[in-house]
Amino acid sequence: MPRARRKPSKPPVPPARVPSGMVPTPHAATKGDYEVLQVEKNGPKVAVNKTSSPLHTLWRHGHISQGLAEAGEVFEAVYRLVWGGFKRDVLDQVIRGESVETANLVDRIIRCKTMLRVIEAHLTRAQYLILLSVCVDQLYIGANTAANRESYENIKIALARCSQVFGVPEYQGDTGKPS
Repeated sequence: MPRARRKPSKPPVPPARVPSGMVPTPHAATKGDYEVLQVEKNGPKVAVNKTSSPLHTLWRHGHISQGLAEAGEVFEAVYRLVWGGFKRDVLDQVIRGESVETANLVDRIIRCKTMLRVIEAHLTRAQYLILLSVCVDQLYIGANTAANRESYENIKIALARCSQVFGVPEYQGDTGKPS
C-alpha cells in the first residue's frame, strides 16, 4: 500500500531581525537616542529616533527647558499654518460656497499671523533667523563651543519670547534634562 503524502512543512520562522534600512548607522547611533521597538509579536523591530528634531536635541542636552521646546513646536505649527498655507482634505465634499470650517481657518490664520508679527517685532534679526532655522527648517546649531554660544543665547531668547506670546507655561522644577 502506498504511503500517504505528507503536507509540505512550513519553513521555520527566522528570529526577528531589524529590517535593512531601519537600523541607524553606527555614526547615527552615537549621535542620536534610539529606542528599538518590536512592531508585533515575532515581527520586525524598528529603531525609533527619540531626538527627531533640533528642539528635542537641545532639550535632551539641557540647553533649553521643556516649556521652551514646546514653545518652539507651537511656533513651527503656527508658522507652517500661516506661510505654508492650508490644504483641503481630499475627502472633503464641499461642493458650493464656503464652509464654516474654512471661515474659522481664515480667522485662525489671521490671528496666527498677528502673533508672528509680534514675535518678529520683539526679536533682533539674528534671533529671528536662528528661530526659523531651528524650528521651521530643522537645522541643528552645532556643538556648544565659543563659536556657537551666541546662537545658543539667541535661540533661548527667541523661544522665551515665543513662550510669552503663545502662553506656553513653564514647568515646575524643569531643569531642561529629561528624567
